[in-house]
Amino acid sequence: MQTKRIAIIFIFSGLAFLSYSLFIKDFNSSYSSLEVKGIVKGREAVEMIKKIHLNSFEIKDGAIVELRGNGKIRVWIAYAGSDEKARELKERMAEKVEMFFSKPESVEFDGIKAYRVYGAGMTHYFFSIDNMVIWVEFESKDADYQMKILKELFVEENIKRYIN
Repeated sequence: MQTKRIAIIFIFSGLAFLSYSLFIKDFNSSYSSLEVKGIVKGREAVEMIKKIHLNSFEIKDGAIVELRGNGKIRVWIAYAGSDEKARELKERMAEKVEMFFSKPESVEFDGIKAYRVYGAGMTHYFFSIDNMVIWVEFESKDADYQMKILKELFVEENIKRYIN
């Protein structure tokens, strides 16, 4: 009887430890590595986005999130009027971005079609999701790290923690 109790205690202890370990691993892999440095939303974000684009298009709303992980990360989000308008703005950007950055390369992460460009000592990605046009700049040169962060922010939708 005593042996059964000890065995059951070990089994439950093992399950508790395993559950805790998986929780900590999952938690650490998603956000403990990113520190929020600043958030700008609403009218101020719209003005900043339009200023760098010389007021060349209309957007409904905006958000800018400054993060620090493996280097600086800045996320620019412009809300277009519709999904179609967001895709249109992304493609217009792809046509003109080469004036200031490298030629855009098509990339994909978890089914999201994006463009990658290089300039100003950083790697930049831009894409659209729903009615959002998104530009993400990375100081880190590590492409695997960049993909990991893009997936965490936009596939797992963790960006919503900052913009909602």
